Amino acid sequence: MRVLPLLLGVVVIAGLAGCSYQPARIGTEPAVIIDDGGWHDRDHHGGDNKRWEHEKKQRKEAEKRWKEERKRREKERKHWEKQHKH
Repeated sequence: MRVLPLLLGVVVIAGLAGCSYQPARIGTEPAVIIDDGGWHDRDHHGGDNKRWEHEKKQRKEAEKRWKEERKRREKERKHWEKQHKH
């Protein structure tokens, strides 16, 4: 009598294992594609160095302008404080 529940358990487990089987993909497309369509560093190729160098140059120029503006404002602040001292 113990053989019947054991046999039934083996059949159920074998059935579940058969349902979860997924054969290998034949096509070259991945099953799931997760991508936002944007440009990422992994997509960077050697011919795009000009773009990266241009952006780097723009960042340096913007930083230089920001520092000059900060110095100018500090100079104006000191001048204003000097004029409005009592």
